[in-house]
Amino acid sequence: KNLDGWEADRNYWRVENGAIVGEISPGTTLSKNTWLVWKGGQVADFELRARFKLTGGEGANSGIQIRCQVENIDHVSGYQADLDMGAVWLGRIYDEHGRALLVERGELVHFAPDGSKRKEQFAPTNLYAVLFRENAWNDYRIVAVGDRIDVYVNGTLFSQLKDEQIDARDLTGSLAFQLHSGGEMRIE
Repeated sequence: KNLDGWEADRNYWRVENGAIVGEISPGTTLSKNTWLVWKGGQVADFELRARFKLTGGEGANSGIQIRCQVENIDHVSGYQADLDMGAVWLGRIYDEHGRALLVERGELVHFAPDGSKRKEQFAPTNLYAVLFRENAWNDYRIVAVGDRIDVYVNGTLFSQLKDEQIDARDLTGSLAFQLHSGGEMRIE
């Protein structure tokens, strides 16, 4: 109904027709990422289910920050379950202001305590782009338990992370939604 309990730049975030909306208006650009940060506490082990609709230019991009650290609404670091219109980022796991891309679509990635990385491919990466529903609602599911994070889009497992890297993993943190820098886009 409203953004009570959330912190954001209200020039970009609002509630409309029962949905949270982040938008870069037509004819404008956003020079830096900005986030809608949930102020209701910290998340640790959880399952998050959301429906999203993403529209805009070719580079339209958003994400769901989980177990993240928040400096302010314009600087959030930590795990991000990525969103785009299926071409590149949808369903990947990224580490904002950290290790960068952690898990590609169709992969299980395991970081050992010393930071060494092992990958296991469970599906071809190129199969995932077709699962995005253009101009329609898509289902997003994130399951985080202990050092494991699984990301599903429209009922399909996209990526899995097992992160035991002692100096880099986050087992608790905040929840936030990203509006990525760039041109015209709308995430609902």
